[in-house]
Amino acid sequence: MTGILLVGCGSSASKSPKDAEPEANKPPAIERDIGTGPLTIVQRTPEGKIAYELTSPGSSLRLEGDDQAFGQIEDVEATLYRDEKPSSTAVAEIAVVDKTNRKLVLTGKVRLNAKMDGAEMEADKMVYREADGRIEASGNVWFKRGNLKTGPFPALWALPDLRYFATPREWKP
Repeated sequence: MTGILLVGCGSSASKSPKDAEPEANKPPAIERDIGTGPLTIVQRTPEGKIAYELTSPGSSLRLEGDDQAFGQIEDVEATLYRDEKPSSTAVAEIAVVDKTNRKLVLTGKVRLNAKMDGAEMEADKMVYREADGRIEASGNVWFKRGNLKTGPFPALWALPDLRYFATPREWKP
C-alpha cells in the first residue's frame, strides 16, 4: 500500500492575547475522511517551475480541523524535474508531501531511476528536499549504474538525476 501525507498551515495572522483561546478550552478538531480515484499532484517551486509530479490510481485523505490535511496514496509514482525537464522517476508505497518545508518523503520499497543514463537507487526511504535539490536515501540503500551495483549503505545522498551521490558525511555537490 502506498500513501501520501499533505501538511499545510492555516492563516499566519496572529491573534491578540484577548482573542487567543487557551488550548484546553478549544473544541476537538473535526475529522473528515475523503477517498478519491486516480490522482495527480503537481508541486511547483516558488518561481513557478515544476518541482515534481505525483500520480496514483487512488488515495485517501483525512482532514483534521481547518489547518491540516493528511493523506495517503496507493502505488505512487513521482517524476522529479530539473530545469523544467524530467530528471528521474520514483516509485514507492507511501508518499508524504510537506509543502511548508518543501520536501517529498517516499517510503516502502522506493526505487529511483535516472532519465539521463538509467542509473538506479533503491532504499527503504527517500526524502527529496526541493530547496536543496537533493535526495536523501536511508535504510538498505543500493546504487546501480550499468553493471556496477554497490551497497547496502545505511544512507546516501544524491542529486535527483543521480549524476552525483555520496554518503551524508562526504556530501559536496
